[in-house]
Amino acid sequence: MLLLAESGGSKTDWIFGSSLESARTIQTAGLNPNGKTEQEIRAVLRKKIIPWLGTTPLAIYFFGAGLGNEKNKKLIYDIFQKELPGVERIWIESDLLACAYAALADKPGTIGILGTGSVAFFYNGNRVLNRAGGWGFLLGDEGGGISLGKEWIRLYLSGQISHELQQHYQEHTGLKKDQISEQVYKAPLGDFLAKQTYFLCKYQQEEEVRLFLESQFEIFIRDYLKHCIFQENPRVILMGGVAKNFVPILGNTLEREGIPNWQLFTASPIHPLFNYLLRSGKKSS
Repeated sequence: MLLLAESGGSKTDWIFGSSLESARTIQTAGLNPNGKTEQEIRAVLRKKIIPWLGTTPLAIYFFGAGLGNEKNKKLIYDIFQKELPGVERIWIESDLLACAYAALADKPGTIGILGTGSVAFFYNGNRVLNRAGGWGFLLGDEGGGISLGKEWIRLYLSGQISHELQQHYQEHTGLKKDQISEQVYKAPLGDFLAKQTYFLCKYQQEEEVRLFLESQFEIFIRDYLKHCIFQENPRVILMGGVAKNFVPILGNTLEREGIPNWQLFTASPIHPLFNYLLRSGKKSS
């Protein structure tokens, strides 16, 4: 029996079973160790996951945001080892590798993720290489949900959008400018910013919003995605909620930037990832 978790910035998808047909699923909060304390992560396991499992898995595969360094990997590994003793194999890896396994399996290609944050990387069929971006919204993440929200609110607060669109935005939020500023800095940091994509999605056909989105996607493509594309492996795949919700604008921007041939991976990574791990028999290192 295999327990797989794919944890992003806002949620964690879990799947448990010995086959895709009989597997059970559950969703919890995101478990990024850069944003959650050890105690908070343990609490999710104790209150939600362990009672839900009902038995000890043979193997655990945890792919998550914030696991790009060995310190955080060891933290998550130690938590599982203590909370679920008796597990034979524990594999802890970044969410980037999860996306690569789900979308490409063993084939090489370039993946761009536009979700809560943004990152691009080249996958050689085995490992993640040439990563660009993914450093968090304070350092970049252009094109990702939080960054889009931050830049849009900055334009709104500084009066750089039309009066009509300002009115629509005020009606959407139900907040005054000082209240919006207050919400931005409330914990958990970034949540309010990311939610602004709902407004942007609704009004994406408005010229102002379209031009704004194009400018943000251009930065992502030029600064991140293009640095991870190689002529010998030109396959390009886009993933993430922002990519899915702004397909026409993103597609036009990609074409203008010289990337006309790309694919949108629309499925949730958890099921193809689970299937890939069952077939490949990956073992922890």
